[in-house]
Amino acid sequence: MEWQGLVSVLVMTSLILPVCRGTIAPPQLVECSTDAENINGDTYSVECPAGCLGTLFSIYGTGTYTSDSSICRAAIHDGRLTDAGGVVTVVETSGLDSYQGSSQNEINSNSWGSWGSAFYFVDSPTPTP
Repeated sequence: MEWQGLVSVLVMTSLILPVCRGTIAPPQLVECSTDAENINGDTYSVECPAGCLGTLFSIYGTGTYTSDSSICRAAIHDGRLTDAGGVVTVVETSGLDSYQGSSQNEINSNSWGSWGSAFYFVDSPTPTP
């Protein structure tokens, strides 16, 4: 009888663990200064520290940012994070012909001309079995 209980636990564990693990890589810990040029990958999550709002690292664009922009400050500008930090999902993409600056969430972004690569944010993906 104890054998049947052990089999049930093993079966339940093998069914549940893949769902919990998902296919999403854990977020990379970054600094306020980290830009998309310093990270490899097309889509990835990063964990920004608290306190990036008060830093002077530049960002260029609104919604889509040049790859040399601070990811964490861009995430605050875009409304994805607050100064408390947190996790955001970044998608790298081809650059644009121009980037429009704006003032959002206490951060001023700069306008810029053509830049070869860029990034934007998406909602975090849901783990899949």
